[in-house]
Amino acid sequence: MKTLASLLAIVLVSTTSASIRRFIVKNDVFMGTRAPEFCMDYFESSSAKLKTENIDREVLENAIDGKENFLQQEEYFRLQNSIQNLAESQNPEHICDAAEFAPTILSADYQYTCLEICQSCMPGSTPICYQRSPRYPGLAQVCLCTYDLQKPVENAAFSIRHEKRVFSRKIRRT
Repeated sequence: MKTLASLLAIVLVSTTSASIRRFIVKNDVFMGTRAPEFCMDYFESSSAKLKTENIDREVLENAIDGKENFLQQEEYFRLQNSIQNLAESQNPEHICDAAEFAPTILSADYQYTCLEICQSCMPGSTPICYQRSPRYPGLAQVCLCTYDLQKPVENAAFSIRHEKRVFSRKIRRT
């Protein structure tokens, strides 16, 4: 009887935490609009971290509202370029190509690059691919979606890496 109650409690808590995360993403990241379904797979991954306090609300709002506004898009690209240049100057050996790195999620049958994840799932953010150890290219990479102009790597709003089981398989193959 106790085991059944424990199992029910675990299922209830995991279901509740998933719905809480969906609520947070919908309200804090997408300002009340519906998030793309593939984004939820990335947000709910065991290797993902969302720090809502690092989201720049003004940039986010402009990115969501100003998709057709050419001047806002131009300003966004300038901001994105500034953040990317700052990250490269602060961590030159650790920056990899965000258009190439695609974190793997075991539960999904698709893979998006860091660039695509940040553009679709964290509107207005700048994608940064960060490699923890430059000695081993291709391993220990993290996709960062950031809005921060002072410390873009440290203050990323969202980060995701390969899920642990995928990462350990890659090490065995090398």
